[in-house]
Amino acid sequence: MREIKFRGIRLDNGEWVYGDLLHCKGDDAGRVFIKTDTGLFEVDPHTVGQYTGKCDRQQHKVYEDDIVRDELGSIGAVIFMEGMFAVDFGEGIELQELNTGILEVCEIIGNFFDNPELLKNE
Repeated sequence: MREIKFRGIRLDNGEWVYGDLLHCKGDDAGRVFIKTDTGLFEVDPHTVGQYTGKCDRQQHKVYEDDIVRDELGSIGAVIFMEGMFAVDFGEGIELQELNTGILEVCEIIGNFFDNPELLKNE
């Protein structure tokens, strides 16, 4: 079975938290939480990203909105589009689907929220 988990930035302390995603309805509509083994933490919904089920060449788990660099130095963002995870290297509509093995030659160098400057030069 595929491991399904999420990450998001906690509202109380600004740190990343990893676990199960929960959306509240009713009086708490619009609030998003991530449940871990140690508790339930409210997160900024704009920072929530899903684990892709893949690792980079360093065996680090890759999440949506991670920024990766390939063996040629190209920098791209991990995105979810049209029902699949892919790396957008900013080369038009040519996306590298993760199932092509692209992450085997990539390493995570940051993420969109902590390191947006990594994508500005691309």
